[in-house]
Amino acid sequence: MQKKGTAAEQGLGRSRGGFTSKIVLTAADEDTASAVDVVPGQAHEASLLEAILDQTAARVPDREEVVGDKGFDGDGQRQACRDRGAKPVIPFKANRTLPGRLNKKAYRERNKIERLFARWKQFRRVATRDDQELSLTVREFDLLAFLMSHPGRAFRRSELLEMVWGWTFGDQSTVTVHVRRLREKIEKDPANPQRIVTVWGVGYRFESAERAGGRPTGAEGRLRA
Repeated sequence: MQKKGTAAEQGLGRSRGGFTSKIVLTAADEDTASAVDVVPGQAHEASLLEAILDQTAARVPDREEVVGDKGFDGDGQRQACRDRGAKPVIPFKANRTLPGRLNKKAYRERNKIERLFARWKQFRRVATRDDQELSLTVREFDLLAFLMSHPGRAFRRSELLEMVWGWTFGDQSTVTVHVRRLREKIEKDPANPQRIVTVWGVGYRFESAERAGGRPTGAEGRLRA
């Protein structure tokens, strides 16, 4: 898949942590984000507030308070909250000459964002082999996760195109290429695959560790999707 747009348009940038992205989001509870934006890692939170508030308004029209961290402190940002009918609940920075009073009870609601991020982290896409993390693309991970969830069942390439990626048409060789790349990453001997096997005249099948024989791969026990 060819990347489009500049690095900034893809939410990529450089900060002290290296080549990074930053997620800015709003939420009314710990289960669902109201608005999400991915920006370059060096972008400052304060400059992003108005845009994310406007995105939020489309889904949550009635807002009494905007609870944010200290990075959003600024006269302009506080006024932006008021202009949208919400009271800013944001800690004041230490260099404020005349800091106001923070509603600490209301500010405790910010933990909903922390819990939302913590929940997201539980669903990170991670696959391992012999306790070593595998470097998989999104499509490779989706294909591996699908096959692993249906051990012993053979799928045609056309079925995998539709059931894994939602494509009702396309070049079936795409599946072949991704299977080859997965074998290179999860098989001990890619030329003699034991986990993703070819079923001649049909397509591909994933074999469980017990059926494949030998030492189980960590991917089977550690795969999360």
